[in-house]
Amino acid sequence: DVLARHFAGTKGGGGEWCVAELYAAIEQVRDSTSMVGIDVTGEWSAGTPRNPFFSRISTADHPALAVPTPLQLASNAATNRALLRALGIAH
Repeated sequence: DVLARHFAGTKGGGGEWCVAELYAAIEQVRDSTSMVGIDVTGEWSAGTPRNPFFSRISTADHPALAVPTPLQLASNAATNRALLRALGIAH
């Protein structure tokens, strides 16, 4: 998770990059190798692992976050759309 929280709300830690910085990094990777897929904003999910062992690890690794607001979800969607347009995947 490299994007600043302003651009993407996730369950992981937030970074400090803006969308332009992420796009520049993606361009470098894209131009030097075959890119199969990418997880950009990480998306938020309320799901927890069913296995108690993995559930404890997840709880220890990720602090509990509040359910995202509609504004945060809209921010993630806008960031996804901007990156898809920049990559020529969407208009």
